[in-house]
Amino acid sequence: MLLNARQIKRAFGKERIILLAIEDITERRRLEILLSESEERYRRLFETANDGILLLEKSEGNITHANPAVTAMLGYSKEECIGNKLQNIGFSHDIGDFHEIMHTLDRSGIIYYDDVPIKTKAGQTFYVDIYLVDRARLVQCNIRDITERKQAEEALRKSERELKSKTENLEEVNAALNVLLKRVEEGRIELEEKILSNIRELVLPYIDRLKKTQLSDHQTSYLTVIETNLDNIASSFLYHLKMRYLNLTHRELQVASLVKEGKSTKEIAGLLNIAIKTVVFHRNSLRNKLGLKNQNANLRAHLLTFT
Repeated sequence: MLLNARQIKRAFGKERIILLAIEDITERRRLEILLSESEERYRRLFETANDGILLLEKSEGNITHANPAVTAMLGYSKEECIGNKLQNIGFSHDIGDFHEIMHTLDRSGIIYYDDVPIKTKAGQTFYVDIYLVDRARLVQCNIRDITERKQAEEALRKSERELKSKTENLEEVNAALNVLLKRVEEGRIELEEKILSNIRELVLPYIDRLKKTQLSDHQTSYLTVIETNLDNIASSFLYHLKMRYLNLTHRELQVASLVKEGKSTKEIAGLLNIAIKTVVFHRNSLRNKLGLKNQNANLRAHLLTFT
């Protein structure tokens, strides 16, 4: 209760009376206690927060309070902060007209600035995010050090640049390798063609001449073996050359070789470790490329003609 007593003089007579007013202030006391507790909690948060916090007065932006985190962050003492403006303690970022900012803050309740450069008292520059929050009579300015985040972003950008550079180098190496492989393949084809040509032009004619001479049985047997082996070598080169000129894929060449050997579709699927329907697909592709589509010609018989 709130007691309020007042002495009242009577108009006539000597007696005096006391006017006693009694007011129930239970609700007001409850609100005062809540307000006190709220202020105490805010004070503890203000003092122990990891973010730097400054309280600014709204008229000119002078600092009225500074928590320990912001003094440690900037290198300025509490006394050096209080009474100064942000630009006097290392804030070089131009946030515009302060009064206009206060009007905006009144409407929105919060204003956010990111990647703001700050210079400490010692002259070291780092980056922060700044939040201006309307606290009615004062403006709360939260300052969050984002140096680690900036370093992580820069490290990520550096990694991306390095990866891009390595990718470009790899593409160049792949291009050079493809050119080299193409030249090797061209060289191999040229060698096969040259060997085949030499066998036909420089060897087989002399074998034919030898056949027409008087040979012993042993000599005839040896000559037959030589001719057979040369024919096998020449047939192998001829088969691969003709298959290559048909623009067959590597898998189609594998299937063609096995079909030529008399393997069934199921056997080919097992040997190549592929599905039967895949073998069927490649067989049909071979028939198309060999001009056997919609014909009753036997694929194996046709492939044997390449030898």
